[in-house]
Order: sequence, then structure tokens, then C-alpha cells
Amino acid sequence: MIKYDIENKGKKSIGKFVLQDNYGKGQLNYFIFYIDGKKYKANGGRSPEGFSKNTGKFYKIIYSEKYKGHIKALFNEPITDTVIILKAGFSKEEINNN
Repeated sequence: MIKYDIENKGKKSIGKFVLQDNYGKGQLNYFIFYIDGKKYKANGGRSPEGFSKNTGKFYKIIYSEKYKGHIKALFNEPITDTVIILKAGFSKEEINNN
């Protein structure tokens, strides 16, 4: 249900890639992002190989309004425009703290 909601009713925003955690055959890729001023941290799904070197960079995400805190990261859509990142709720310190 959550995956369906994200893919069919999800809203686009910006997330900051903060951590990759590998375990066995699994992988977690954590992003922080803001919804209505509230900060969330969520797994964005399986990333392409070598993605861990992008820690601290910003990417488009799709989030669920119904199931807050659940996202799908768009790993092939990096965001570098500071104005867009600030509008997504990040502070200048979060942008410069890469």
C-alpha cells in the first residue's frame, strides 16, 4: 500500500543523502527531508553501485503524504540549485555541511 501510494499519489521534494548501510544482500540508503517544516529520515530504496560516495548531496525524492516518512529516492536526479534546496526546507548550514 505504501509503495502504491508513493508511486501514484506521491509529492516531489528534495532529500539529502546522509548514509548507506549494507547488510548481507540488503542495502539501506537514508535521506533527510522536510514535510511542512518537520524533519524526517527515511530509506530511499536500493541505489546504483558506488552511490555511497554521494553522501551529503541532494536528490529529488517522492514522498507519501498519507504515510509520512516514506519515500522513493530518484538516484539519477541530483539537485545542485541552492534556491530549490532552501525552498525544500533545508538551512544554509545543512547545504554547506557536506
